[in-house]
Amino acid sequence: HYPITWQPVADILKARYEESISFMDSELESFVEFVYDQPFSSNLLFIFTADHGESFERGYINHGDELYESSTWIPLLIRFPKQREGRRISTAVQSADLAPTIVNALGDPVPHWMNGRPLKAQNSPESSETIAVNFKHPTADSHYPLPTKLAIWSGKYKLIVSCVDRTGELYDLSKDPDELVDISFKQNDTIEDLKQKLRLGIAMQATDPKLDCKI
Repeated sequence: HYPITWQPVADILKARYEESISFMDSELESFVEFVYDQPFSSNLLFIFTADHGESFERGYINHGDELYESSTWIPLLIRFPKQREGRRISTAVQSADLAPTIVNALGDPVPHWMNGRPLKAQNSPESSETIAVNFKHPTADSHYPLPTKLAIWSGKYKLIVSCVDRTGELYDLSKDPDELVDISFKQNDTIEDLKQKLRLGIAMQATDPKLDCKI
């Protein structure tokens, strides 16, 4: 978080961030046009995504130790081999879905140990609980091997929980897409249900070391 006295600096950094996005859009257009002029383009699997967004509007310079929509809502563009028509899909997916998507597009079976589900051109993914993980950035004195926060999306609700002090924030994204009103104080049953789904999601990890978060 930055102090209010830094607001002029934050405004400059946000403008530079938005400028960099505009530049990336332009460069990506040029790159895609070049690639699709090549003879191999019809058999190309093209994936464009990001690792996270930024959270200037939440009082952070860049992004912080949080999992709000401004950080977790990222672009994902996929063009499958021989795909001719594009469409928008509103169903939430996870970065963990990308590896099985690539394996499946190659025509190979997805290994049992691989997390995520393959996304396919011919059908939309079924709605399911979606999980995001935040690791605190290491410093000169400390390393954080375990997640510091987890978030789960289920239906219209989103729960963000701290692995450190077990506190939680609950939002109804259908009414509050900007996550301005924490309703955790009046939705105990919903919180417990989402925590149970989060525990089940964590337990499904196939490889070691496995993430752990006492919630």
